[in-house]
Amino acid sequence: MSALIQRLAHEGSLLCPACRQARWKLEPDALHCEQCNAHWPVRNGVPDLFNRYRAQTSEPPGQQSARHAEWTAAIVQALELDTNGDLPERVAEIVSRASNWACSDSAYTAEINDLLDRFAPSPVPIEMGPLPAPNHQPAFQLVRHYLPEALLAGTEQSVNFRLTNSGDAPWSSRIKQGLRLSARWLGADAADTAPALTRFPIDIAPGRTISLPMRLTAPAHPGRYGLRLQLQRADNDIPVGEGVDLPVQVVGAAGAPDEGAPIDYRAQIVDYGEDHAAGVEIIASSLREAGIGHARILEVGAGTHPYTAWLTDHDVVALDISSPLLELGALYFGDRFTERLGFLCADAFDAPFAPGQFDLVCMFSTLHHFQEPETVLRQLAKPLKPEGLLAVSSEPVGDSLEQPETVRDLLKGINEQVFSADEYQRIFAAAGLVPTLMRIDGGSLKAILKKKQS
Repeated sequence: MSALIQRLAHEGSLLCPACRQARWKLEPDALHCEQCNAHWPVRNGVPDLFNRYRAQTSEPPGQQSARHAEWTAAIVQALELDTNGDLPERVAEIVSRASNWACSDSAYTAEINDLLDRFAPSPVPIEMGPLPAPNHQPAFQLVRHYLPEALLAGTEQSVNFRLTNSGDAPWSSRIKQGLRLSARWLGADAADTAPALTRFPIDIAPGRTISLPMRLTAPAHPGRYGLRLQLQRADNDIPVGEGVDLPVQVVGAAGAPDEGAPIDYRAQIVDYGEDHAAGVEIIASSLREAGIGHARILEVGAGTHPYTAWLTDHDVVALDISSPLLELGALYFGDRFTERLGFLCADAFDAPFAPGQFDLVCMFSTLHHFQEPETVLRQLAKPLKPEGLLAVSSEPVGDSLEQPETVRDLLKGINEQVFSADEYQRIFAAAGLVPTLMRIDGGSLKAILKKKQS
């Protein structure tokens, strides 16, 4: 493992996830906790402090299909690895594990398995499958929502509602008798208001959860209202199944809710790499402005290529839930930057660090994949120093899940969400964070946050 990870273990910054203590014995292929006797494997130099994987196929160890060989060759080429040594064999072993591993959370499993498609995308489109039969008894559970307590009368905004299919049949908007989500205002002044409607971008299997953005227009007159969420047939205006009612205060201009931090709106940066590079430059300049010359950085969702690794004046811990992605990163970087770059597999909801260890926690195109974004931000603020910075970069801003690449990821099982600028403001506030910078390049959010002072 890298010198940086060893240093964190020796100084007591790295905690055992099982007992939250820092009494480590470092072994070549494991981290051993001398407090609770837990062993955490180290694969290709990457400690796995998540280690909750299980095999999901019966493929014999070492047996590779032609597709596995194709993936291995594509990854070796993409990472420009030396083909004369044992690196191709190590990549093949990582590919085999990534294709067979699963864990209790299906979205995590999808992220791990997606390693293969990142390096060698299949040219075959992912199909939704045959049309399902009409769902005659649909049911849902509202998991969370981002509806504010107060709305300005007559204004329109996008609001996400996260729903679980709690029935025994799929939801589909593809068929004539399919389903949509409706939101209907309740109250005397809203009696004639048509409901807001949004369709499901893919079929939602029983037990699956999805965040659906919906365009809502507040009633024209201030007052107390209810908003009823309900499933509705696509071919008529008749709601089906039980609904959920949410209370909302609609206010006039004098009582308009706080709009939050000012946002710097700019033109879209079309190139994906350039957009992420812009986020890195915002981080670098924010550290300079804060007077932090040598920072310790935690990059969450870093995968194989942590973006902050190239900030040469700083130490970077690259954290991800996918050990295979991190292992490929360790092979790619090899002996470069080992004093200041380390890869660590762990759960961001329970990051294994003592409080106050990092000057900066950051993520790129990662926050919207978390099912509870405000919760993970609140957790990631814990290892921050009191005056530390939390950077959220290259997050999608919008009100639709219908983009082809988003639909493709949803079909893979990946948790995809898209939030409005207002919703991001509410997410940050719920996490106890205050934006010092918010910039939107077209549909890409970049924000620098600090802990709210009590």
